[in-house]
Amino acid sequence: MSESSGVADARLPLPVVSVGATLVESDETTIALPAVVVDASGRDDVADLARVHHTEGIGDVRTLALRQGDNIDLSVTLTSPVFCSFTIRFDADDPTEFLASVCSAGSLVIATSQPDSGELCLAVDIDGPALAKVLSAAPQTDETSE
Repeated sequence: MSESSGVADARLPLPVVSVGATLVESDETTIALPAVVVDASGRDDVADLARVHHTEGIGDVRTLALRQGDNIDLSVTLTSPVFCSFTIRFDADDPTEFLASVCSAGSLVIATSQPDSGELCLAVDIDGPALAKVLSAAPQTDETSE
């Protein structure tokens, strides 16, 4: 966070507070979807996305997963109805079963508070096979990145 402005640097990954699952009703059934709670302190644009998603619709969302050493960075970019871009950084080794559940579900619920708090959440589609490929890739070391 910038000391002078109190605004977080948009280039820095959002810290993961917790991971788990949340229940979502769909076509008269209830399913559990993987959910991540992120700390969006200083990122009012991210904190407001669930409200925008709820009132305006999801719009155009793109996700991209990259392995960065021992981390998996999931970048999320919305271009409509508003522009917002952020990255969530996961440790590639912990929790591997969570990231595998994201691959299987093809979806991720992103919250800025605990999902059971009653606050709105943002749900995004994830390319499961592409994420699985990133998860299975060997981490880059100084020797393999040259």
